[in-house]
Amino acid sequence: LVLRARPLSFDRALSVRVLAPDGSPLRGAQVFARDARGGLVPGANVLTDAEGVAALTALPDGDISVWAKAVRLAEAEDWMDASLYPLLAEGQTATLRIRQGVRVRGMVETAAGEPAAGVFVSAYRRSDLVGSAETDAEGGFSFLVPGDTPMPLRLLAQRWEGRTLLQATVDRWTPERGDVAMALAAGE
Repeated sequence: LVLRARPLSFDRALSVRVLAPDGSPLRGAQVFARDARGGLVPGANVLTDAEGVAALTALPDGDISVWAKAVRLAEAEDWMDASLYPLLAEGQTATLRIRQGVRVRGMVETAAGEPAAGVFVSAYRRSDLVGSAETDAEGGFSFLVPGDTPMPLRLLAQRWEGRTLLQATVDRWTPERGDVAMALAAGE
């Protein structure tokens, strides 16, 4: 067996245009690239200009993924990051649109009423996972689901304790329902 390696070339460029949820150019969005293995590409972490454009240079000659994130904007709290993969940088312009999200937030408690840390909370539309988070030390969770996700959602909280699966379910959650409280019980 003979292995041959070829050196990677970092001579590719890409222009990335980032749009806000309303379609307007987004100034100050963070744009970064990851290589095919998921590692950050050195130097490919820039902010968009007034026209919502960022220039990425010195990119590898293989597939990359490009991400855009709204930063330092009060209105961006419920905006979801945008990404594009796979992409071969060949000097073109890629457009990424940040999406409006819907925040799902709440608390999970044990059957004894204590905060339940380390619980995995998932949101499903039918059988499709649309968002998830792990509860913090106080049993709290918060995550975004895409704003265009049809409602209602099913929320499922789960944690293993030894060989026992503890879980709680909220059926038919909608944003109008607001924050949710869930109490774990032994599953079936």
